[in-house]
Amino acid sequence: MKRDKAQSVPVNGLSAAITVSPPSARYDPLTRFLHWSMALGLGAQIALGLSMTHAGLTDTQAYRAFQVHRALGVTLGILAMLRVLWRLGHRLPYPHRSQSRLVAGLARGGHALLYSGQILLPLTGYGLACAAGPDMPLSMFGLFDWPLLSFSPGETGVIILTAAHRWGAWVFALLIAGHAAAALCHAALAHDDVWKRMGPSFPCRSRSRR
Repeated sequence: MKRDKAQSVPVNGLSAAITVSPPSARYDPLTRFLHWSMALGLGAQIALGLSMTHAGLTDTQAYRAFQVHRALGVTLGILAMLRVLWRLGHRLPYPHRSQSRLVAGLARGGHALLYSGQILLPLTGYGLACAAGPDMPLSMFGLFDWPLLSFSPGETGVIILTAAHRWGAWVFALLIAGHAAAALCHAALAHDDVWKRMGPSFPCRSRSRR
């Protein structure tokens, strides 16, 4: 890790040595932890959603997958809100020097859409859980039941929530695929260190010299 360099800056006509901290080239550890935790959870959500509709599960298996899907959705929604709150209070690393303004703008737009999906999909899923009522409790992995709001959106509301959740999930999956493809392009084709900004860090053991 590079240390901050002391630079000589004139203050009131005098030359004083102050330490100037450059902006971090990587995202902070908590942001990286939330990013990869949610990436694993979203991958599991996509797999569960596809298995419930296309894997030919029995009724019992489909119900269990559905309950895990709902509990994981609540968990991811909480993580997404924590990530947004943390993001609002912490400055992002500066755009990479190899990125043009157009590419940087597209990246910001893609991230905004990903953040929106991380919030809207759990909300629509929770709305459907509330519409189902107490007859189908929202079990959090068998540990406790998540509280549900007492409201009835009506038949039209359920149709709208179902369509928004289903089609939103497909759009969100495409956004995730595009995001992953862009990261792979940076790593495999551009050979820059953009992908390392969010990549997990592993401790390196320095070999002792005799």
